[in-house]
Amino acid sequence: MTKTRIQKAFSRSARRYEANASLQQETARQLSLWLISRLHGSSPRRILDIGIGTGYLTQLLRSYYPDAEIIGCDLACGMLNIVRRKGLKKLNLLEADAERLPFKNAGFDLIVSNLTYQWVEDIASAMAEALRILVPGGHLFFTSLGADSLQELRHSYSQAYLENKGCLPAFLQEFHNYAYLKDIIGQSGFRNICIERQLQKLTYSSPHQLLNSLRNIGAVNSSRLRPKGLASRRILQNMEQFYQQTYSGANGILATYEIIRVEAGKG
Repeated sequence: MTKTRIQKAFSRSARRYEANASLQQETARQLSLWLISRLHGSSPRRILDIGIGTGYLTQLLRSYYPDAEIIGCDLACGMLNIVRRKGLKKLNLLEADAERLPFKNAGFDLIVSNLTYQWVEDIASAMAEALRILVPGGHLFFTSLGADSLQELRHSYSQAYLENKGCLPAFLQEFHNYAYLKDIIGQSGFRNICIERQLQKLTYSSPHQLLNSLRNIGAVNSSRLRPKGLASRRILQNMEQFYQQTYSGANGILATYEIIRVEAGKG
């Protein structure tokens, strides 16, 4: 993955993000309800939202914890600008990298993150950083896309690429595998780990609409092996045709999202 490409893509899409982020908003809502139920009435005093985006999860947390200090960080300055315009109270914002967080040790009671960690290349470093800045007894709650996400799109593109190029592409976006992510979290030193996965299927009118939706939230192919320039028109046309024929449902084409949900504590 290339951080610069991710940073630029999400900044460019910031103004269009909320209109196209129904999955992200629903996942944030479910995450907020889950953490409320798991924290058993405790009230964190200092909260960090990693990959705050346009602030949807933070707004939910503010309603639950009106007295807490919340800090939101994001790699994309365009996203932070959207949050600033909302004028949320008792919220500090800064541009920061999840792999190198600019905070002192043991400074947060609660860390949250919604569908951000799939874009982090060195997930082990990101987990180590989260553990470092949590107070003893603090909690990390996050969601991430798993490796089975967008499997229909990846399969369709691979088939179209094979048909046109005679080989399979080596540059498709890969998300962290569930088992790998579970191992990394455990090896990082977290305790009382709870990790769940859920497959959700969304419907789009066409492959073209799916691709536009992904572009509008900044979800780009950040693989380092990604070729420069756009895919050829023929490959894209073949991909859309294969997708339509293979993965159509009653109301359009289907797209799978694997949502991984994690709770981890610091002993």
